[in-house]
Amino acid sequence: MVKDVFDLIRGGGSFTIAIVNTEMEILGWPPSIVDEATFEMIVGLLESELGFSVRSHTLN
Repeated sequence: MVKDVFDLIRGGGSFTIAIVNTEMEILGWPPSIVDEATFEMIVGLLESELGFSVRSHTLN
């Protein structure tokens, strides 16, 4: 799962959990496989291990 999320976001852009889940479903993952905690954990891993810089924005 981490590799698939990485492949989806590595090119940059704006992503929501809904967008990531839609793309993951296309890859064959079950619906809503990525929740907020999982997404934050994967982003944290990418930042700490691969030097990615991720900006987050709160939407109301």
